[in-house]
Formats: sequence, structure tokens, C-alpha cells
Amino acid sequence: MKTSNGSSHERSGAAPAEVGATSLVSGLECRVGRAPLAIPVASIAQIIEYQTAPLPLARRWVTGMGLHDGRLVLTIGLVPERTSAGPRPAKAILLHAPGSEVRWALEINEVLLFVRVTSIEEAATAPSRPDLPPWIGRGTTEDGRSLGWIDVPAMIRSLTIPEESGS
Repeated sequence: MKTSNGSSHERSGAAPAEVGATSLVSGLECRVGRAPLAIPVASIAQIIEYQTAPLPLARRWVTGMGLHDGRLVLTIGLVPERTSAGPRPAKAILLHAPGSEVRWALEINEVLLFVRVTSIEEAATAPSRPDLPPWIGRGTTEDGRSLGWIDVPAMIRSLTIPEESGS
């Protein structure tokens, strides 16, 4: 479907296909910067292109906001942005986030392919990386490749729940 403010590819709404006994979950592999990341298929509403404008005082990882199909979308960005004073085009995964009053889009550089992830190492158990958010774990694909795995519910919780002050 093509919209007046960009293009999008709609998800059929069907549940992800049942994968083999050795597979854990299906994901869509994308490139963000130079890094391969996968997003669970069940968390993807659409692949969209839209205009996003910077939000300089927003929480870390919330890099902008824009409109898509007449609705406000907050942009999640994982790559440090070059300084931009105004709106710019973005390609993103519009996330399926039941219960969220806000529409969220994870900015990407490129959609690569569907993958089956056989194991997921949660960020809490992975070596600490201060340059990465806590909701990115490590997944291993059926062909043995390692990639980042986005825990979408944890990401949305992290970006919407007020941070606790130290005790």
C-alpha cells in the first residue's frame, strides 16, 4: 500500500508459521547501521517510510517523531544521528504493540530476510555493553549466525515506564 506520506508494506495479520522443533521463533532480519538485528515477526505491524523530526529532550533511544497514516509515531533509533535540525526521511519497522497508546517504529537501514532463531541469550545474561540498550539480546540463527535480538515488550516498557530514582 502506498500512502501520501511514504510507502508501507502491510503484514497479512496471520500468526507466524510454526517452526521446527529446533527453532524457537521467527524473526525479520534487518540491518541497523552495520549491525544485523532481528525483530520477532509477531511484533511487526508494517515496514514503513515516513518523515521523522528530532526530539532533542526525549529519552535515550527515542530519536524523533513523525506521522504515518495520520497517526503520531515515535521513532526509536539505535545509531547515533548526524545532527539534523529538521524532518528527514526514515525507513522503519512499525511495531505491533498491544496495549500501548503510542505507535512505535524502530528505524532500520535495510530489510534483509526472515530468519529462524534457535537460541536467544537475554541481554541480562550477555556481557554488559553500555552502548547497547538492555532490551537487545543475542540470537543464533539456524545456520549458526549471531545477531542482535530485539525484545519488543521489554523495549516498550523501558521507553514508557518512568525511570526510578536511586535509593
